[in-house]
Parts: sequence; C-alpha cells; structure tokens
Amino acid sequence: MKLYYIFLSIMIMVSCSPGKSNYAEIVGNWQLDTLIDSSGIENKFYFVSKPGIEFISTSQFRYFPGPIDLPREEQPTLNELIDTIRNFKILDQQIMYNSLKDDKPITKKILRLTSDSLYLLDSNKNLHKYFRIHQDSSKQNFINRIVLSSTGCYGACPIMDIEVNKSTEASFYCTANCGKKGFHKGNVPKPKVERLFQFLNFINIDALANSYEADHTDDEEIIVSFYYDHKLLKTVSDYGRQAPPEFIWLYTYLRYMPGLRNLELKREYMNALNKPECYVFSNGEEGYSFQRPESYIIYTQLLSAKIINEKPDLPCEIYDLSSPVQKLEGFIAYNGKPKVIGHTNGRYFKFKSMNNKIIDLGYNCVNMKLSI
Repeated sequence: MKLYYIFLSIMIMVSCSPGKSNYAEIVGNWQLDTLIDSSGIENKFYFVSKPGIEFISTSQFRYFPGPIDLPREEQPTLNELIDTIRNFKILDQQIMYNSLKDDKPITKKILRLTSDSLYLLDSNKNLHKYFRIHQDSSKQNFINRIVLSSTGCYGACPIMDIEVNKSTEASFYCTANCGKKGFHKGNVPKPKVERLFQFLNFINIDALANSYEADHTDDEEIIVSFYYDHKLLKTVSDYGRQAPPEFIWLYTYLRYMPGLRNLELKREYMNALNKPECYVFSNGEEGYSFQRPESYIIYTQLLSAKIINEKPDLPCEIYDLSSPVQKLEGFIAYNGKPKVIGHTNGRYFKFKSMNNKIIDLGYNCVNMKLSI
C-alpha cells in the first residue's frame, strides 16, 4: 500500500511537469525544502542550512553560499561555490550539468515546475522539493555596513573579523586559520559588494532572533552586526548554524567574498593599537558591553581617529574581555580580574598603549549602545 501511494504521488507530479515552452518558469531563486528518498521517507539534511539555488536563465545557474544538494562526499569547498556560474541544459524534461567538484555528469528529472514549486528526481531516485523565494529590497536599503566576527572551534575554524560597507571599503583581521595574521584594509570589487547586500533582500532582520544556539559544544560562533553609518541596528549570533538559511547565506558569502583575502596587510596599524575581543566601558555605576563585531568596528575607526590637544573628561575605564559581560546584581560580572587599557567618554579615547594621547572617534559610540 505504501508503494502505491508513492507511485500515485509521482504520477501526480509528472502530470504537472512542464511542456518544453514553459521552462522559463525555472528562472529565479529557489530553496530546498525537503528531500525524500526512494522509499518515500523524508531524509534529514546532514547539514543544518537548507541549500538555495538561483537559475539565472534557462541555461545557467549558481548556488547560494553554503552546502548544496549533494551528499557530503560530493560537496565542493565553500569558496568554490561563491559566484561560480554553472551551465546546464534541459532535454527530455531533464536538467543536465556537470559536478562542480569532479566534473561528473549530473542528471535530474523535472517532475514538477510551477510558479512556486520545483520537484527534481535525481539518479538515485531521491526527490528534491524546492520552493520559490522572493527578494524584497524595501526594508533593507538603510543598511550600509556589515561586520562579522567568527570564533574558534575544536578544529581549524577561521578566527577573524570582517567589515564591508556599500562604498566597497573593507577590512579584516586574521587571528588564526585565515591566511596572513593581522589587520588588512582596502577595497573589494563593487559587483561583489552589491552581491553581498543583495542577500539582505531575502532577510527581515527585525524578525531575526538575537542569538541561535545548537545543543553541541564543538562548533564555531558567527556574530554579525548591521549598521546604518555609525548607528548599530542589530547584532545576531549563530552558534552551530541554527539561524535561518537566508542569514547563513549572507554571512557565508561575506566570509568567502572574492577579493577580501587580497586586501593589503597593514602592519603599521597593528602596532598602533591592540585589537580587542570585546570592549567594556564602565564608570563604576554604569557599564557598556560591546559584542565582538561591535568592538571591531570601534577598533577600526580608532585606528584612523584624529589626535586632539584638548583634555576632555573621560569617566569610563576601558576593559578588553574575552567575551561580552552581563550586569549581575548591579555589578559587571567577568571571569578573572580585567585589566584597564584606557579611558573614554564614548567619543574621546585615551589608551596606555598609545602613550595616553587623546583621540577623537568622531561620534559617541555609547549613545549607540544600551547600558548593561
């Protein structure tokens, strides 16, 4: 009886398969919803984030950043997926193209193609069910800077901080497992920046949770902050790739953006000021804690801040902690005794490592942050 229902379902899907003239429907953006094996059982993805694919035309497509709809052993590297356009052809209701990893031919039969659904049957009789996704640029035009920080894991996860803005200016700081260590700065190609910010059109950042967390302890954490000029709009952390796929596509693209790793190493900046993990400002009564990407953007701006001769009041001590702190019964909680590295009022800073010179950030970052 079970086989009968499987056969009946496939017959229904075949009845919805397109005629030759209707393949233009395939053009657009699609997200894999479910994968059903040959016995009719829905398989869980070995990866958490569900793959996406963009059919640019009826002869070319590209994957969205992240794992794709192939077995683990057939997955290409993530940087191979970024903006790599693949040619394909449709013949006898079948999509045919070559594997990105080993160039082997791949054939998938089109069982259903409508305005909002795409069903593909691979050579192992696995049914891939996609649904169409749409872009909405009306809510995200005000975001003009994205900052990302990644932590380590039990393996060789890259530990780095990245900043990219719409004007193509970019920087990254490599701490480990990401190439040449240190601070890099320059410009990335405009088409790549435009591609990055286009991923925002799939996301409603107001609907994102502040954090997503897996139930295992051997993974990395990705933290992303969104800005309009100096104003912090939202910071979202994702441990173990539990966030919505659209958000993972964005930060995966940012991590492997073409041109980013080619930015020039700026040793002179590294000698001027130590990069923080997480800044904390405290005046004894109030504290302000900045997550890692929030601290990184302050750091990059301090590197080019102007030295002034005035001596403004700087009531807050500056700490650099390995992780953000929380207020506990009126006090700032932390592990170990923090070291005071400087003083600030949110706009003007004085660091011991910079011979106590007063530098002007140009705006008050405390006004952009809630106290803890």
